[in-house]
Amino acid sequence: MNTAQLFADDDEFLEWTKDHPEAYVINFRANRSADYIVLHRASCRTITVSTQASGSLTAGAYRKAGSPDPKVFDSWIPKNIAGGQCVSDECIICKPRK
Repeated sequence: MNTAQLFADDDEFLEWTKDHPEAYVINFRANRSADYIVLHRASCRTITVSTQASGSLTAGAYRKAGSPDPKVFDSWIPKNIAGGQCVSDECIICKPRK
């Protein structure tokens, strides 16, 4: 995959994370502000578990994009998040680059 896949449906997102547990996901605000773009592993519980209604993972306050290669986000973020240049933080739970 040469680009990131943007998810608009929780079921599609959760299926993708199950099929690609070693892949990467960026979690960002629905308003696409550049101040919050967090990198996770696709298997991270902080982005795959929700107690909210269906749609809360991908259609609520946050959006998700996934890719097998985290370097893909280096070009995807500037094109899709206004003012965004790169990941702003990495998840302290799943430690995606370790």
